[in-house]
Amino acid sequence: MPKRIIIIGLLFCIGGLFAIWDIVSGNINLGVFFLPIGLGILMGSGKSRWWARFFIILGYIFCAVVSALVIIYPQYAHVNWFGHSIRGVEATTHAIIAMLLFVAFLIAQHKLLYSTKSNAFFDSKKKRNPTKETPTEPPVSEDKPQEFERNADIYR
Repeated sequence: MPKRIIIIGLLFCIGGLFAIWDIVSGNINLGVFFLPIGLGILMGSGKSRWWARFFIILGYIFCAVVSALVIIYPQYAHVNWFGHSIRGVEATTHAIIAMLLFVAFLIAQHKLLYSTKSNAFFDSKKKRNPTKETPTEPPVSEDKPQEFERNADIYR
């Protein structure tokens, strides 16, 4: 298993565990789905890889929307950074920098998840565990024509 798969799978698992902790604290957090996605990635599941990509793309969209809102309405910007709270126009640059760093992190995850080593890992898992999506052909028997002729003789 490539190290990049281990890292991405563990990052998703950790994100899921933090989301569970957040839910226990009384908040709603859809990041709880990261835990099964991370476990699936570690097992080489193509569906988990698809869902990881879905959430990464959702992260891109989130960053674009938040950045646009901060630029359009800078007076409403609010950033908490290690216990320090910054509000208003002063928070705009901090919010944009945070979004750029988060996008860089998402791009790195996306590239690692679909790199050649990752593709080879997921392809090898797919070949070992064929699913209903990849049908296999039944073995061809040379005895079939002879059986057909025998059966045809019975009905004559």
